Amino acid sequence: MTRVKYRGIAVADTARERPVLTVQLLDKQPRLTVSTIEDKRQALLAGLGVATMPYPMVEKDIAEGRLRVVSPESTSEIDIIMAWRRDSMGEAKSWCLREIPKLFNGK
Repeated sequence: MTRVKYRGIAVADTARERPVLTVQLLDKQPRLTVSTIEDKRQALLAGLGVATMPYPMVEKDIAEGRLRVVSPESTSEIDIIMAWRRDSMGEAKSWCLREIPKLFNGK
């Protein structure tokens, strides 16, 4: 598959103090930018383009035929490291530590 022919679906980079980061999109590839990873999944399910996704988030969709893997040779794994100061554990940080793993475990 030549990805440049298909619209790429991407989550908007919300960095405020760093340069915008674009990953897995080609320079001349048309793109649809969405706000969240779940919006990205919904756009894929609606057939609006192609994208890379964490496998646990789409595993059931693939198994049930709603999505298909079109380029299995480009899979990759990443390590995610979360760090914080122990003396400042607010509610938002507690929520992130509880919810972020769910994104990658598909729960």
